[in-house]
Amino acid sequence: MNLARNYSIKADYISTKTEAERQDLVDFGFILGAMKRQWLLIALAWFLFAALGVAYIVITPATFYASSSVIIDAKRIDPFREDSGTASGAIDPGFIESQVATINSIAVVEDVVRRLGLQDDPEFGSGDDPTFNPISHVRAALKTALQSAGWLPPQPPNSNDPIRIAVEKVKDNLDVHRGGLSYVIAIGFSSLDPEKAALIANAFSERYIEYQVASRLVGAGRTKDWLEERIEELRSRAAVADRAVAQFQPDGGSEAQVRLRELESNAQSYRTLYNNFLDRYARVVQEQSFSGSEARILTRAVPPTQRDAPIISIVMLMASSAGLALGTAGAFLREISDRKVKTTRQVESLANCDFLGFLPRFDVGSLDYAATRSVTSKLDGSSVAHHYQPLLSAVIHQPYTRFTETIRNIVVTCNEIGRASRCKVIGVTSCIPHEGKSSVAVNLGHMFSRTGRRTLLIDLDFRFPYLTSALVDNPSRGILDLLESGGSLDDKLWIDAESGLHVLPGVSGEPEAAAHEMLGSRRMKQLMDDLSAHYDVIVLDMSPIAPSVDVRAAAHLLDGVVLVVGWNMLTADVLRRTIETSGEIKSKIIGAVLNKVDEKRVRSYDSSYDESYWVGYYGPNLKK
Repeated sequence: MNLARNYSIKADYISTKTEAERQDLVDFGFILGAMKRQWLLIALAWFLFAALGVAYIVITPATFYASSSVIIDAKRIDPFREDSGTASGAIDPGFIESQVATINSIAVVEDVVRRLGLQDDPEFGSGDDPTFNPISHVRAALKTALQSAGWLPPQPPNSNDPIRIAVEKVKDNLDVHRGGLSYVIAIGFSSLDPEKAALIANAFSERYIEYQVASRLVGAGRTKDWLEERIEELRSRAAVADRAVAQFQPDGGSEAQVRLRELESNAQSYRTLYNNFLDRYARVVQEQSFSGSEARILTRAVPPTQRDAPIISIVMLMASSAGLALGTAGAFLREISDRKVKTTRQVESLANCDFLGFLPRFDVGSLDYAATRSVTSKLDGSSVAHHYQPLLSAVIHQPYTRFTETIRNIVVTCNEIGRASRCKVIGVTSCIPHEGKSSVAVNLGHMFSRTGRRTLLIDLDFRFPYLTSALVDNPSRGILDLLESGGSLDDKLWIDAESGLHVLPGVSGEPEAAAHEMLGSRRMKQLMDDLSAHYDVIVLDMSPIAPSVDVRAAAHLLDGVVLVVGWNMLTADVLRRTIETSGEIKSKIIGAVLNKVDEKRVRSYDSSYDESYWVGYYGPNLKK
């Protein structure tokens, strides 16, 4: 755990979020922010799919849907049945579904095609498809590809038969279904011509009724033929039985009487069966003359006045929805793949430390104070005019900014920790180069010095001593001289004219390859102890953690560490891995700041970045 947590600092600026809250890196604000950040991608996807929807509407001709219906009448009266005048009983639902299958059958479809000559109609014939329906063309191309790959059975040899082609196309446009749980069967058909759609729908209804009548007649004919055979057989047997009775001569005995009764009974049975079959035969003959059926047309199709497809509103709704869905999915995919650190939650969770504030990116050209400053040599008191980057003294000339307030927060945090334990030597570092650690270190030194505390700023980035060149022109001596040859501290110190900050340069010339050995030496520890006796606060500008081991080597010198994280500069994995492998450093981290924050963009990533209370509190003194 970091240093601030070890001492249980109770302050408003120190986060007290639970570990579960730290792991919750995605919330509703993040979703809205992601959509706001990726609005261009979402809008582009929506526009593309809307354009595809318009193109589909333009190139796809209108189709019209006409529908007729037939009803299976369960109570239809057959005057030739014995139960005439009574209901014939409920119809099995399976019978209705079988009638739907009958209408959809190849035999019925082919009969309609032949009757109407649809094989010669351009819409259903073997020529080019006049509809130019892109979905049909895509489906046909996909079917051909699957057949070529062997995933679908090949076309049969007669696949080029005009009748077969027309049957397949008509069947594709035919819609037959049961109307709910009723005995009604709806027969619908889609066509480019509304008159043709109604004509074909009615043709299917009429053909179905004809099929029902023909089936009934065929069944009655077969029954008649069977009955004729049975009647002739029964008539012969009845005649034989009657002759047997007439020819029997009883002798008066009891056995003869029994035998006679048996012969009479057989003869009577055959006559009864014969009469029954004659009655049934008569009814069958009558049924053949009755051409009705249990199905009848309920409604006939009429030419539709409005097209069925494509429906402009539905197509555009589906295209727009698909565009928005794909665009949103792409936006969140981009957000998820963007692993750069941008929010306070990421810093707190990945670095396992408290968040101390935002440091906005300054537009250096907008800083209106002088860029030339004076630094004085402590040894001889001589002043040198130095080209001083304005950002390095922002806390002095920009006191009413979020940048300065964050530096104040670091100072207050260090003071709070100092009340419980030693917090005199403070290192400022980052994970990777160019995250702005040196500017934070200088401004932190200015802030400590302006509070009246004797403050020393040391450039310990021996490999790339940016701070030395930024604050002092061509220094001839620095901390390396104290380590190597000793001598007086005064001839190596420089004092800032405005804040009174003491600056001890690091090294000039070539980068120091053995920096980790110097930083980890006993002599370096002794030097820092001696300097601590003369100063209230020592701020150390350290090397970045990831590319070198210098910071880990100097961990024994530090009381606390301020971690500078560049906004949108390093990935979450780099931050987490760097802290995990930082050794003793991670236990001394006071907190972290997000530096070089883009104020216009950060609001869409982090809801905690709110300027309204700044404006309300500082009013006209607030400078941006």
